[in-house]
Amino acid sequence: MQYINSKDLDYINSFFHFSRIDNRDSIEQNGLQAVAGGENEAGNDRDNKTIYFSKGISGVLKAIDVWARWEYDTYVSKSDRDINYGYQGYDKSVMKEIIFDKLYNDFKNRQYYIVDLKEGKDGEFEYVDIDVKKVLARDKNGVPYRGAVWKYGEFSDWGTLDNPNNVQENWNMNTKIGERTISSDRLKIIETESGRTDALSFALESYSKFRALVPEQDSPMYEILDNFMSYAKERYKSDKDYEDGMPDLGRRKVNKREQKKYQKINKIETKGLGRQVVAELKDIQLMDETERTLNEQQRAMQQNKDAQNQSL
Repeated sequence: MQYINSKDLDYINSFFHFSRIDNRDSIEQNGLQAVAGGENEAGNDRDNKTIYFSKGISGVLKAIDVWARWEYDTYVSKSDRDINYGYQGYDKSVMKEIIFDKLYNDFKNRQYYIVDLKEGKDGEFEYVDIDVKKVLARDKNGVPYRGAVWKYGEFSDWGTLDNPNNVQENWNMNTKIGERTISSDRLKIIETESGRTDALSFALESYSKFRALVPEQDSPMYEILDNFMSYAKERYKSDKDYEDGMPDLGRRKVNKREQKKYQKINKIETKGLGRQVVAELKDIQLMDETERTLNEQQRAMQQNKDAQNQSL
């Protein structure tokens, strides 16, 4: 896989893709493939095969802000606690203690790619392409739902009732719907100026460069992003994984079990595998079957024990 140092990036015009570190070997071998469903199901994309990306560092950082919002509302929807949804006024303690903690750990296990994409009718995308989720997030009169507007952030443009805007935002762009693969020779993993390739390190480095460019009057729009970056910056300082001399998280050995899991979730088409990889996957399958057998035996033993106790 090719790498590019952040000092050599075009921060305005580059296209950025975000993926798990454990997908690295699969992407190198099979390319970056359009996915329908899988990890995109939360965004109602189970029927639309596509590849997501952001344009410019502005798009990258807005996507982080939006991700925090989506994670917050997802947590609220599953919680049995009485917590406001985001559009009702989000709970700052929940955002910091639960959502920021989750994002911090997620970013440690992901990395950013620069993607060589072609724009135009004959290319992989067009700037006038429609965001399917924007269309679905309107009522029968065309009014956007309040929850969707909050999750998209104040920096997103919904247009007006007379002139609605369903065009993709720079933080949430995608290739044209349909089967598509970006070969690995058109991808580069981003490393920071200090040589780290995990997403958290790059996000913190690029935020410090971008934030100074945001006009003061626009600052309130980035409240959640600012708060997360402040949280992450302080935690990063005492994180043992980032101490001097510690290995780069983004270059760690891929967990084959995790790789296989996400290939299955995202329905990735794999090319012919080498003997060593096939052997590793068979070992993983055997481990899974052994684990299931042990669990079944433990359940049977517990059921027998419960039955004996009930008969006493």
